[in-house]
Amino acid sequence: MSPVAIVSANGDIDGTNAGSLTEYVGKTGYCRGMVVDLSDLEFFGTEGFLALHRISVNCARAGIGWVVVPGGAVSRLLGICDPHGLLPTNDTVDRALATLRPRVGLSAS
Repeated sequence: MSPVAIVSANGDIDGTNAGSLTEYVGKTGYCRGMVVDLSDLEFFGTEGFLALHRISVNCARAGIGWVVVPGGAVSRLLGICDPHGLLPTNDTVDRALATLRPRVGLSAS
């Protein structure tokens, strides 16, 4: 089992491909932690938020720690759809990995 999977997306996440994001992230299930890097997205629609919610539920069921790295487009929508910050976020992949490190048993090298 791999300690951490990093999934990155760029371009747009909308109604045409949000399900693909959820499906792709689900295929990385053989890990103990996951970083979903959405920092390079130019557009992030409400269907993208629903995808993140599904990812969160799936990770919780599987006992996988996860963090999303939002970027501008995602941060704007999270400010509306997740005003209490319930989804785990961090501003860089390195910081997200540092957040997951204790949970997945990575050394601080």
